[in-house]
Amino acid sequence: MYPRAIFTVLLLAELVGCAPNTVTRRSAFVPTPAPPVFSGKPLPAGRAEISLAANPVVIGVVKDPSPKIGDAGLYAPNTQYEVALRYGFGGWIDLGVLFQWAPWFNKSPSAVGVPPLPNGGDLFGAGFSIRAGGKLAKGLRGGVAIEGASRSIAYAVWECQTCTNDYTYSSVTYNLKSTGREQFFDYAIAGALAWDFGVVSPFLSFAVASTIENVGFDPNVSTSSTLTHGEPMPILGAGAEIAVERLRFRGMFWIPVNRSPVNYFPLAFSAAVGLVL
Repeated sequence: MYPRAIFTVLLLAELVGCAPNTVTRRSAFVPTPAPPVFSGKPLPAGRAEISLAANPVVIGVVKDPSPKIGDAGLYAPNTQYEVALRYGFGGWIDLGVLFQWAPWFNKSPSAVGVPPLPNGGDLFGAGFSIRAGGKLAKGLRGGVAIEGASRSIAYAVWECQTCTNDYTYSSVTYNLKSTGREQFFDYAIAGALAWDFGVVSPFLSFAVASTIENVGFDPNVSTSSTLTHGEPMPILGAGAEIAVERLRFRGMFWIPVNRSPVNYFPLAFSAAVGLVL
């Protein structure tokens, strides 16, 4: 009797030990943190400006070749576009509205093996802009810009019932468990120092932009989203604004200081053109 009972216990223990672990994978399409393309010169009082921008024009993503538990599992747009309408008050501040768009087809995953996003699509956002500035000395200006946008972030959750520490996605082994959207508010705050040489105004910029985190690989069973606000990203930038009659051309190179949770290339470029009305 006792040998049979012992054999039964050992058999059950072996079956439990060989039982497959459920591996959860998540994906989401999140905006690329980017600084305001601001030279430190707000609009003159009573003047309006409509502008078009690519922010960034292009930025690369370094894919993690060895995904691990807790990796980001994100898609990030390589290019983002913006349309803005601003109006100047008092000669030292202007207020505006922003409309932003990032195309789904122009994106990169944060790591090898990030699963698809079935409900993926273009990323849209709408928000506001506040820019203020003034003279610090002869030919020297300082300014601050604040931008915020509301976005609907799409995510997907996949599960593999037969995987054990499998870090890669396969349409054969993984099943789609849930999809959805979460509302996020993004922000970017920048300070600028500009030298006014008339037509050309070179400037330096220091900005902080919000980020979004995600748990892309999870050994636990969970069909919920894990999207959260991540650590803000400091950004260093330098550029110039060129005034040609009513046109304003702005270009800016910038460096993301901490590239997390998505590892971006260390240099990006943004550009904007505005028409003063």
